[in-house]
Amino acid sequence: MRTVADALHDRHRDQLKRSQLQAHPLLTGCAPWVIRRVAAVADEVLFPPGELLAEQGRTPGWFLLIRSGVAEVARNGALLGVVGAGDHYGEVPLLGRGAHPATVRAITPVHAWVIGAQRFVPLVDDVRPIRETLAASLAAQPALVAAARAELASRIQSMRREGSNTWPGIRPPRRRRSVRVLHVLAAIAMFVAVAVGAAAMYHPPYAVIRPGPVVDVANDIEISGAAVHPIHGRYLLVMVHTERPTLLSFATAAILGHHRPVEHVTALGGQPDVERQLHGQFTKSQQDAALAAAAALGIRPSASGALPFTVRFRDRDVVGPSGGLVYALAIEDMLSGADHAHGRTVAATGAIDPAGDVIPVGFVDDKAIAAQRAGAQVLVSPTSEVYLAADSGVRVVGASSLREALDRLAASN
Repeated sequence: MRTVADALHDRHRDQLKRSQLQAHPLLTGCAPWVIRRVAAVADEVLFPPGELLAEQGRTPGWFLLIRSGVAEVARNGALLGVVGAGDHYGEVPLLGRGAHPATVRAITPVHAWVIGAQRFVPLVDDVRPIRETLAASLAAQPALVAAARAELASRIQSMRREGSNTWPGIRPPRRRRSVRVLHVLAAIAMFVAVAVGAAAMYHPPYAVIRPGPVVDVANDIEISGAAVHPIHGRYLLVMVHTERPTLLSFATAAILGHHRPVEHVTALGGQPDVERQLHGQFTKSQQDAALAAAAALGIRPSASGALPFTVRFRDRDVVGPSGGLVYALAIEDMLSGADHAHGRTVAATGAIDPAGDVIPVGFVDDKAIAAQRAGAQVLVSPTSEVYLAADSGVRVVGASSLREALDRLAASN
């Protein structure tokens, strides 16, 4: 029997779902009834690193609204770029009546709202704002629409060729084999020995993720053109460490669960173009952090986008946008003198936009362990990912904006 608490929990979950959907750029500004229609057919799905979101040449099965994470887009083996938080994918093959024109593979954990094809097409037909937005998207991508239709035509021709060589009712004769059991066992034993030896030497195209190092970002920030106050405490950027093991070590890690195996794409230089883009995301996260900190203090950039002060950052070999929140916290503390750290070691992870909104990232559970090992008293993370760090042994504070993060830190002093 359902209780009042169950009903309240479901109501809160539905409200959270609708608010998260409304925050997606495709749906921002849509009327509440539109959000409710989308929420009724959208399911939240987590794609682990390495999993395919779409495969070139395949019939489309769903439409994606990406909440967080990064995925690479490749066509015929050539990298086209990456998609991430705020992007959407799938309207080209679904509405353009084609197959997937490219393969989309998760690089980091990708949180997405997924709408099945059978529900997506009626939704677009019924909801005019979404229909008009996606129609404009298709009109802006004629080459991709043509590629999707070409992929479908190629697949149909391939199926016809295969069908023409298949004769129903005629099966090849079954071969009879008489192999002694001892010979089979000997062959298996030899194969296992060779396989174990090879596994101990071969490095597969995968990485193993584990809690990584931490960096006090206060030592990375130099501000000029404004009064700067000392930080009383530390602000830690928490990271994950990747390594490329042998196949034997990789299998052991995967089976025993000591570390997390993911597809080796960027962290070890597997795709230089993607690696450069992800490093660019880290640099942009620092710039967005400065803008977000200024916004929190009521400082507006000029018409050209320049701030009345200059922030310089130490260059680090780090990829991804997840350092944005901790840099914003440190910059705001240095400019305001509010002493939000209050002598504590504060760790934080989360991307941030120039307006100060906090965006979910990946590997929060591993980063929480790194924070705990570094002696952090508090870990600030995106609100939707607090549960991932619940068992880390460090106090976790959730925030959906920089302002909320600052208020939560002040309240926990």
